[in-house]
Parts: sequence; structure tokens; C-alpha cells
Amino acid sequence: MSYKIDKVVLKNGLTIYYTKTQSEDISILANVNAGLLYENNKILGISHFIEHMFFKGTDKRLSRDSIYNEINFFGGHNFCHTSKINIPLGLTIVPADFEQALDFLSDLLFHSKMDKLMIEKEKAH
Repeated sequence: MSYKIDKVVLKNGLTIYYTKTQSEDISILANVNAGLLYENNKILGISHFIEHMFFKGTDKRLSRDSIYNEINFFGGHNFCHTSKINIPLGLTIVPADFEQALDFLSDLLFHSKMDKLMIEKEKAH
């Protein structure tokens, strides 16, 4: 089975790839250009550290628990890991939850708390 993948580049440079399928769910994936290939000895492991920090909380989602509760509310599947070239962060959801899921992902990507106390706690793990 093959799919036609379409691409849109927004004025701000954001690139969106999409395909139409007969599936009853959708996946939203954001890729952060970070990974082992971008690291040196001074910052080795920083990509994995950032991946963990995405789930510490935001101003809207105050804690790890509130983030995971919202993921469970979607009833879908979330994924995030660190690879050699990127940190993919995404959700698979039903279409009715698209706007909320997009808000959720953008909040984690752009508003994750990275205050000194949380950074020190994560470094200790």
C-alpha cells in the first residue's frame, strides 16, 4: 500500500507533511532537530535530557501527572524518544481531539518549564 504525501511550508518556515487515509484516527508528530549527531563531549546527553524536560510541566499543565492525565484523556497513544538526529514528539488521536492535541503538543514544545529546581532534579536521575 502506498500513500501520497503532501507538503505545505508556512510563512514562518514550519513544514507540514500530511496524507489522507481511511483511518479513524490521526497522528500528529513534531520533530525537534536535536540528537546525538548534534552533540559534543561538553553537551553529551542534552537531547535526552530535553526530551525528559518536555514532560515536567508547563504553565497550563502544571505537572507530569497532569500531562499524562491529559494524554490518557485523549485515549490515544503518545510517543517521544531521542534518536541520533531528532526528538520526535507526537500523539495518535481521534480527529475530534485534533485542536486540543495540537494545543497540547505546542505547549510541551514551546512552554515546558525548565526552571533551575526541575533541571537539578532531572540531572540527579
